[in-house]
Amino acid sequence: MSRKCWAINMKVYTFGNREDMAPKAKNLIILSEKKITIPNTIIIHLENYYECEIRKYYDVYAKRALDIFSQTDLVIFRPCICGEDGQQNSFAGMMESCILPQSWMDLDGFMDVTGRAMALVETGRYMRDYMKKRGVGLHEVHDLTCIFQEYIIADKAGVLFTKDPVNGKDKIIIEATFGQNTPITDGKIDPDRYIVNKQRGIEACHIGRKEYITRIEARKEVSKKAEQSSAPIRVLDNQEISNLCTVAERVEKTFGTPQDIEWVIQGNEIFVLQARPITT
Repeated sequence: MSRKCWAINMKVYTFGNREDMAPKAKNLIILSEKKITIPNTIIIHLENYYECEIRKYYDVYAKRALDIFSQTDLVIFRPCICGEDGQQNSFAGMMESCILPQSWMDLDGFMDVTGRAMALVETGRYMRDYMKKRGVGLHEVHDLTCIFQEYIIADKAGVLFTKDPVNGKDKIIIEATFGQNTPITDGKIDPDRYIVNKQRGIEACHIGRKEYITRIEARKEVSKKAEQSSAPIRVLDNQEISNLCTVAERVEKTFGTPQDIEWVIQGNEIFVLQARPITT
């Protein structure tokens, strides 16, 4: 099956206008158009969620799209709002992603996951505090963009910055671990860290302790303590670092600004899970 993004707008009953969607969703569509490998992805934009007649249009629009995933074992739901992941704001980690139960594709399951996402916007203390600090009002987040993405079971995963987010130097920073990248994005481990110049020279290589490894068990991410050896094992070889840099340069060229990229490696294939501008 080819890897593409579909966008359905349930308010106007047509394939959605990407300009109305959250930046994370728009970026995935652009990456797909540029032939940068992403997981199979469906994007459904709920314009004015509270007034959207989900039940009425579920069978016509949502179910038709969600059936695309009928043969996919694991699907992750990544909700996002229109005020997030711009050059000024980043809601990274505040809109909780979740692996969906097998029943998620029916109407009740679909309404449950989207409803819980909007409830998080309204009641989540960290979300509200961040929005207040950044001057983003609740009235600006009544649209909900639902990203349903094939869950890639990773051999290796991590994050990558196409410019050093701390000092602004023109270096590629790669953080990596074995398994899924959740321990890195949650800040729970000391990952491998590679500093690479634009000529692909590796200027620094920190082999992290990687205290926890996250794997999939019974349709859930489970983090377990890693077996510690006297010499921690390096995650990425030089070729994998070079391949990641190639992907990163394509992503940065696509968007025209330094990027914060989440990635996974399965076998010999690199998947970009999401890309957003680096924020400070």
